[in-house]
Amino acid sequence: MAKIKARDLRGKKKEELLKQLEDLKVELSQLRVAKVTGGAASKLSKM
Repeated sequence: MAKIKARDLRGKKKEELLKQLEDLKVELSQLRVAKVTGGAASKLSKM
């Protein structure tokens, strides 16, 4: 996922922001697990 810009966030509704937050939390936890287990370097660069 690309970097998130503040202007993009301002235009979203609360429900959309909460959904995006949950998705990003899941992705971050997956990346942390991949880092510990020696996952692919391309995925780790997202951190």
